[in-house]
Amino acid sequence: FGAKSIDEVKMKLAAMGLALKDSPPGFIPTSIESYDEGYETDAYQGSPEYTEVEYTDTSFQETEQL
Repeated sequence: FGAKSIDEVKMKLAAMGLALKDSPPGFIPTSIESYDEGYETDAYQGSPEYTEVEYTDTSFQETEQL
């Protein structure tokens, strides 16, 4: 979104009798974690020990013969 886009949204909302809610006093958007440079928005980047699962327990296998 750019400044023009947000103005267009505000105009459309005003035509419908609506408006965007203002930010609370003292709110600084750059203090939000997602605004930080280098913030990772992709999936969890956890440790490798949780990435691969080995199923060595065979007790869950079916034993019935068809």
